Amino acid sequence: MPPVSAPNHTLVNGLRLLERLAVASGACSVTALAAELGLPKSHVHRLLRTLLDAGYVTQSPDTHEYRSDYRLLALAGPFAERMPLRVQGGPVLRELSEATRGGAYLAVAHRGEPLIVMSDLYRGRPSAHALGLGQRLARHASAFGKLFQALHRLPFTDEELVRLTPATITTRHALDEELVEIRRRGYSINRGENGRVRSFAAPVRAATGELVGAIGIALDPPPVARKGEAHFVELLLRAAERLESRLAEA
Repeated sequence: MPPVSAPNHTLVNGLRLLERLAVASGACSVTALAAELGLPKSHVHRLLRTLLDAGYVTQSPDTHEYRSDYRLLALAGPFAERMPLRVQGGPVLRELSEATRGGAYLAVAHRGEPLIVMSDLYRGRPSAHALGLGQRLARHASAFGKLFQALHRLPFTDEELVRLTPATITTRHALDEELVEIRRRGYSINRGENGRVRSFAAPVRAATGELVGAIGIALDPPPVARKGEAHFVELLLRAAERLESRLAEA
């Protein structure tokens, strides 16, 4: 059996750096990036210069800070646009955001973490709970995260149970009980466990029964209080059924 090659740490660090820049809301300094990634400044600087030469990042001539550049779309764009979940999910998300007047999202589980692959905000209106393509969510404190935890039965450590709000689940026993309840009812609810938002998530399965992702909604608390959780759960589950039908017919 041939020996397993050692990982290329320079490549891995470069990809981590590129991913961090891709989700940043603004330009980042070498010092800030090095601190966040736990890497030497000299190493981060060399990686950035390589990415700059390749056209994946750009540098401000005034502040000398870095941000991702348009060439990054050549990597993510074609891959994202071919995803069946996105192709079939677009119309469903639009209908769901209209029906709920909130944000509607599609997510997949990537190495145990929920990863947003598509979003649709109600009539494009800005929202404090808006989630972007590629954004990751807490496994223990989000509707998507708890749903994937419940259905995939992934390993979890007590150290991950970080308190984000007073409502965050921070004990293994309480989380286990929550996951059992999610499996029983078939959907997940986040009641302010990672912020002010209320969110709901339901599984999306292929015709074979394989879990291919999840669909969810995020709302401010007042509409949920007025109409009740059951109202939004019903809308969500209908949307999940429509998406599964579209996937089966494609």
